[in-house]
Amino acid sequence: MGKRKILSFQPFSLFNNGGGPRILRRLVEGREDEVVFFSLVWKVPKSTAPYQQISYMLLPPHRSWLRSFVRTFVTYLRDRVMRQFNIRRIQARVAREKFDILHVLDHNSYSDILTEQMKQRNIPIWASFHDHFDTTGSNRGITESLWKNASKRMVISEEMGRYYGELFGKQDYTIVTDGLKPSEVSPAKTTMDPKNFTIYFGGLVHLDYYEIFEAFCKALDMLQKQEGAKIKLILRGTQRLSFLNGSDLDVDYRPFSIDSEVLRLEMDASDILYLPIKFNDADFYKYSFSTKLVGYLGACGNIFYHGPADAAAAQFLERHNCGVISDTLEPSKIIVDMKKATGNFSYSENAKKVAREEFQLKIMQDRFFA
Repeated sequence: MGKRKILSFQPFSLFNNGGGPRILRRLVEGREDEVVFFSLVWKVPKSTAPYQQISYMLLPPHRSWLRSFVRTFVTYLRDRVMRQFNIRRIQARVAREKFDILHVLDHNSYSDILTEQMKQRNIPIWASFHDHFDTTGSNRGITESLWKNASKRMVISEEMGRYYGELFGKQDYTIVTDGLKPSEVSPAKTTMDPKNFTIYFGGLVHLDYYEIFEAFCKALDMLQKQEGAKIKLILRGTQRLSFLNGSDLDVDYRPFSIDSEVLRLEMDASDILYLPIKFNDADFYKYSFSTKLVGYLGACGNIFYHGPADAAAAQFLERHNCGVISDTLEPSKIIVDMKKATGNFSYSENAKKVAREEFQLKIMQDRFFA
């Protein structure tokens, strides 16, 4: 029996900054020839190597330079007036492809538009669910359709699998997220200077995160003044933040990168790995599981989680005692929690244990391709 060909349908490019693209890149690593990615993109990349990506633009196309009111109108045209036109274009393009399995990542309002075509072609659907449908542009009807019609369901967390089972009917599912190679699980840190340390954060700071990020940085400024500490903040792929302009922190902005080795080395060189989760969207934080957290589990330093205590990520960290949880916006309380993170290395030791036991990349890849 030859290799099965998979067509993966998702609303973003593999080269975007974000958890979804990273998971897909990692899952197919070493098996790129088995998957063709049909990606709805805003910008067509010059090259997609080593991946096979069909870059497809919805009409009218999104342009980052459009003024906000024009962008709103373009979105209305694309998702309302021209929606059926776009759907027919996508269906016609997919009809030209030869493949054995359709993989769909449920992340926008187009997620289920190929279901009927797959039934007619007798092609099974594998569905991935990374975030609650109310937070992605999908909706309950689309997600329910995929949940029920898929022959295989892959979820980002146990919490999401249980919740969707209660909502749409019990079905088998498996957890598939980012994973780590043995070489990407580093030894735990054994020393750290609580008055001279480095904090790492990778990713954009979206508008919903400004309040929490600003509170965190204010706490770090206060800690420097109170303790005479020297703190370096590495921001990888993060936009310039105006509230840091007057800060005494040593802020190091670094460009977005998909080079896993570069990211691993700079995380290993950091003492604290910062993971913020916004307080204001329970549908998001109760079921989603950040890919940053997976990478952090394998890095040398301690994880500092900042967000709601009942989030899936916080519950995981507490269950395994592998990170400090700070569920406050008060700088003085954040400082107390930060002192825990700079003075106890058992968190990092426990993180390495769970990384090896639960997040091996080979296991995640096997689950995806099974």
